[in-house]
Amino acid sequence: MTEKDFESLGVRGDLVPILQKLGITSKAQLKDMKASKLFNDVCGLRKKMKLENVKNPTMEEVEGWLQ
Repeated sequence: MTEKDFESLGVRGDLVPILQKLGITSKAQLKDMKASKLFNDVCGLRKKMKLENVKNPTMEEVEGWLQ
């Protein structure tokens, strides 16, 4: 998926590299994930990648991506 594909689902542009690093390559793959696991994975990888300038998503944002 491209950055535009992720953004069309409501994902902020600064979070796209994190989702790509998690290996999410399709809308179907993203939609199959549980919101709580995706939220934890994104927040954890953001910290691990030391992206202090990137704000964590809220649980509501993550749930919106999966609609």
